[in-house]
Amino acid sequence: MVTLGDICELKYGKSLSAASRENSGEYDVFGSNGVVGRHSAAITEGATIVVGRKGSLGELNYSESSCWPIDTTYYVDKTCTDVDLRWLFHAMASLRLTELNRAAAIPGLNRNDAYAKPILLPSQGEQRRIATILDKAEALRAKRREAIAKLEQLLQSVFLDMFGDPVTNPMGWNETQLGEVCDVGSSNRVFAEELVDTGVPFYRGTEIGQLGEGKPITPGLFITWEHYERLKGQSGVPEQGDLLLPSICHDGRIHLVTDDSPFYFKDGRVLWIKSGRSQLNSSYLRFHLKQLFFANYSKIASGTTFAELKIFALKAIKILMPPLQEQARFGEIVDSIYKLRACKLAHLDHLNSLFTSIQQRAFSGHAAPRVSPS
Repeated sequence: MVTLGDICELKYGKSLSAASRENSGEYDVFGSNGVVGRHSAAITEGATIVVGRKGSLGELNYSESSCWPIDTTYYVDKTCTDVDLRWLFHAMASLRLTELNRAAAIPGLNRNDAYAKPILLPSQGEQRRIATILDKAEALRAKRREAIAKLEQLLQSVFLDMFGDPVTNPMGWNETQLGEVCDVGSSNRVFAEELVDTGVPFYRGTEIGQLGEGKPITPGLFITWEHYERLKGQSGVPEQGDLLLPSICHDGRIHLVTDDSPFYFKDGRVLWIKSGRSQLNSSYLRFHLKQLFFANYSKIASGTTFAELKIFALKAIKILMPPLQEQARFGEIVDSIYKLRACKLAHLDHLNSLFTSIQQRAFSGHAAPRVSPS
């Protein structure tokens, strides 16, 4: 048993402003969230682990070659450690560095906190074996994530083929403002002291965004059934066909309610498009909005720090109005592809569980499996 500080040094990244980068260069520039550009020079030697220091603290990225981690990161390369670098990457991922935060205003990772983390150090040969197994497991997960992303891209292509670009409207469809054909708003205010440990799930913008990405979530906040029924009588509750989206939604994480399972959501941070009086197919509208946000979000949203959608701006969005039967045909295509997507998501969930199991065995003193997960 050793500590992380016993086996590696976390070196500070070096400042490199966007204006100073030579984007035609051969080396990746890394921030806390991953690659942020290119440059003609590197500050690391060979393969490198990049660790988020500010902002996305503790997040890990791996570069197969020399790179330039900027000053919001730490990094580890061959000059910082004698252990196998791929093993160290997986070992650091098991340490939950994202949970270490000393800074009050801006999240920050203190490397002394990271250095104190205990870790089991196997032989070099065992390090390479563990890294190989986990790399194979991660490769399977990456392929499944890529397949899921391609299904979403396919639907976006189908939308453009059927209806054209919603910004330029090359097919000349009639247009109307969203607020003219849908009720657009948010929920009633629910106060923190009204939240309880069990009952009807209560979602914030984060959970709605995850649902919009098709991710399963485990509710952590609830309101009482009595409160839910009271809200239902006052202003209604989400129904099948409604759309919900986080107020910061540049990446199009729009959730389509597909059943009548009861839940409620936070006002202000979540916007609500009701399907009750809509002249639009909900699947069509969801992809229409996604395309608009991808192409034109900065002109729709407002705010100096985070571009945030406002109810009045959402109501004013121009929506293409092709015949309902064409919208419905697109909805049927969405349904068929999403059934396939659900199968792939279930398989990804299985792979995630497999990866976690192998990781726990490898870094808890139990031998990793002798066979690869493939």
